[in-house]
Amino acid sequence: MPSADVLESALDALSGGVVIADADGRISYADRAFCESMGLEDRQLLDSDLFEALVPAGERESARRAFRAPFEGDETERVRTPVVTAGGEHRAVDWIRRLNDGDDSFAIGRLRSLPGGECEGSEGGATRGVEGPTEPYRTLVEHFPNGIVTLFDEQFRYRIVGGQIFDELSIEPADLEGSRLEEVFPEENVAELRPLYAAAFEGETNTTSLSLEGRTFEIQVLPVRDDAGDVVAGMTVSHDVTERRARERQLRDARERYHTLVENAPVPIIVADDAGEIRELNAETESLLGRTRERLVGERITALHPAGDAEQYEEIFAEHVETGGAKRYRADGEQICVVDGDGARTPVEINVTTVDLADERLVYGVFRDITEQVRYESALESLHENASELVRAETEPEIAQRIVETAVETLGHELITVYRFDAETGGLFPMAYADAVSAVIGDPPRLTLDGSIAGEVYLGGESKRLRDVRTHERVYDPETPVRSEIIVPIEGFGVIRCGDTGVDTLDATDQRLLELLSKNAEAVFERTQREQELKRKRRALKEQTRTLQRVEQLNAEIRELVRLAVTADSRAELEAGACELFSDTGSFAFAWIGELTAERDAVVPRTWAGDDQGYLDAVTLSIEDGVVEPAVQAARSDSTAVVQNTAREIRERPWQRDALRRGFRSACAVPLRYQDVIYGVLSVFATDRDAFSERVVAVLEECGELLGCVMNMLEWRNALLSPQGTDLEFRLRSKSCPLLRVAQEHACTLSFEGLHERESGDTTVFVRLLDGPAAQVVETAERATGIASIRTLTESNGGVLFQITFSEPFVATELVNYGLQLRRILGETDGRARIRVTAPATMPTHRAVEIVSTLYPDSTLVSTDERDDPGSVSDHSPAYLLGRLTDRQREVLELAFHAGYFESPKGLSGAEIAEKLGISSSAFHNHLRAAQRTVLGSIIERDASPTRR
Repeated sequence: MPSADVLESALDALSGGVVIADADGRISYADRAFCESMGLEDRQLLDSDLFEALVPAGERESARRAFRAPFEGDETERVRTPVVTAGGEHRAVDWIRRLNDGDDSFAIGRLRSLPGGECEGSEGGATRGVEGPTEPYRTLVEHFPNGIVTLFDEQFRYRIVGGQIFDELSIEPADLEGSRLEEVFPEENVAELRPLYAAAFEGETNTTSLSLEGRTFEIQVLPVRDDAGDVVAGMTVSHDVTERRARERQLRDARERYHTLVENAPVPIIVADDAGEIRELNAETESLLGRTRERLVGERITALHPAGDAEQYEEIFAEHVETGGAKRYRADGEQICVVDGDGARTPVEINVTTVDLADERLVYGVFRDITEQVRYESALESLHENASELVRAETEPEIAQRIVETAVETLGHELITVYRFDAETGGLFPMAYADAVSAVIGDPPRLTLDGSIAGEVYLGGESKRLRDVRTHERVYDPETPVRSEIIVPIEGFGVIRCGDTGVDTLDATDQRLLELLSKNAEAVFERTQREQELKRKRRALKEQTRTLQRVEQLNAEIRELVRLAVTADSRAELEAGACELFSDTGSFAFAWIGELTAERDAVVPRTWAGDDQGYLDAVTLSIEDGVVEPAVQAARSDSTAVVQNTAREIRERPWQRDALRRGFRSACAVPLRYQDVIYGVLSVFATDRDAFSERVVAVLEECGELLGCVMNMLEWRNALLSPQGTDLEFRLRSKSCPLLRVAQEHACTLSFEGLHERESGDTTVFVRLLDGPAAQVVETAERATGIASIRTLTESNGGVLFQITFSEPFVATELVNYGLQLRRILGETDGRARIRVTAPATMPTHRAVEIVSTLYPDSTLVSTDERDDPGSVSDHSPAYLLGRLTDRQREVLELAFHAGYFESPKGLSGAEIAEKLGISSSAFHNHLRAAQRTVLGSIIERDASPTRR
């Protein structure tokens, strides 16, 4: 932007047709005469490239070179630039003056060959006095950019005022023109400008700064001379420097903040120029180098480094300035170091940033003392080298000793101890320690987990670094000579202790290194543990192989046991066969089966096999708390009892002495159970220790369940086939069965006359109400859960006969599963009921009592009565014959029988029974004839067979 000097020169050259351009040819001013002569508007020319806008295309390059020559020092000849008007007329611009304005340079030119000859002479044109024509001055003033230009006379009256900045101010040039200085400006501004205005008429040029409407203007006051050199007027050239001053303030503030930041930075910072001369440094640098800034500022950057390596550090500096970033190694791989006043070296990392300023390039270096890092890296390398030695250790004591040696070598501290956790005592014991430990504290003590610092570290899994051990509440010895200590956990194995006799002499680096060592140790301990576990697994695999062989042998016996279960006709045959099988399998030498007495106070042997050697005669089998013989335990707890070694604790267990004398080294007893009823206990003795693995025990338990199930089936079959047995009557309060609830609610007696379980899962029974309100019984039954339907079949003096279908198990079906037949339910007025059941002759009374009490815990035996029915047991039994019928045939036959169809006179007719069944009369007769034919055919065919007697 043209300054006052440029404008003054322009005024001197004014005679019309003036243009001003910078060194690049960009037009910054063109007067009206120039624009009109070129046939262009001033807005088309301002800030445009003179050569692109006005010079013919073929002459642009040569014209530009000629124009640039004076700016580059070639002042040998005057320059003329050819131009073309908008109408195609060729003209020329003579460049009559070149001026420098700070960093900028300008050329002032005048157009030649204007119409009327205005531009032909440098002396023609406007009058130089301020009183003469003012149009050229005014044109220049009005187009003055970013400021104000004024011309004033000796009375300080403004003659010409202008400038583009007025567009942004509240005043206008007309407000100033014709007025004197003191008439338009505040007193303080007048006091500042008056001496300068007066000095202008003395030929002086001065500069000042004033504020106007919140803007700051830099004002240059200068004289205007005529051709004779006399001062004829004064001029002010005012530039709006508001933004520049703001930038200067910001720059000044930034510099102050920069100096503050550098000085107060917590790291050493050095500022140098790109030639390597130190310009500035902070207090941290003085501390690092042990030298003052007065000694270092102005020195070469190599003064920071060892003197013998100056050449290398010169190269490092030059390279670092170009690349920037962080460096810590020289080209030869050595660590970059600085030296203090005594020549002692300190390893550093230098982070370099370069900043290009207006007139120079500065280099900022941030220095970081990496002494601890170098020490840490060196220790890591040592740890890595010792890791292979640690891995080669095979036993835990070897591992612990290698840990101690590695810690002493890596950390440089002598008081190292490795503690191992002892699972049996629940504490820590010293597995290995350095010789210096014994010299300082003697043999390291054992430590508890809850009363020691090491125990706290082991349990918490977090390291502790103590400035002074004596101040800790869990210190083992308050007078210990060990003052500083680091304790790190070896997870799952123990701890490492590192101590020193000085206070606060162990740092965070020591702790990190010790933690890394503990991780290595943990991995090695785990590897050793895995190897030991692998050995144990191999031994277990061998034992498992033997077990599998034993199980395979047992499986063969189970297959034989299944065959025996299918073919056995009695429980005694089944038990004898099972004992024979188990007494001759592998190391099994003796097997016996016993059952609880009716009083449930002892186990009584039923059968046995093998070489018992009088064992059953020698031992006590009573159900008492102190007796722990396996069969007694199994019967008492209803669970398997296993003893793997009869030689242990023989004083407290007399039965084991008896077993051991007979060569029995292990034993197992399993209950023979079906659902919740125990039929007995199977005991097996072996001549080997640990003969009963989990697999073997599981096989024996399956055998026990099989035997219990078969025993139940045998009793159930006997109950169906045998007309003899025992009637038992129980009193109970249970309301689990809907018929029990009916009997209890109405205090009635229900007699059971038939039961049939269908393939669909429903159960149909014929029940006779011997006494009680029939209508209320039906109503209650219809509401009861579990009863699908109830039908009234007949009513007579013998009672009311019902057909009831149950959708879920009830008291009769639950009892029949165990071989017991429900005969009658008698409701009592006190809300209880009595049931009468029949047990087969082969079932002991106490077994029947046990079954009922298991199903109904609140039951009490009231009475028993032996049944003596001499009827024969054959394939003519009701169960056999009825089992050959279909569900519908059996239902029709039973309903016809109970409804009195076969009586005379008939109770119900066929049509009536068919109606109750929901079928046609012809379908009823067809099903009835088919059922009769099947039953009678079975009887007649078997009686006619020659194989029957």
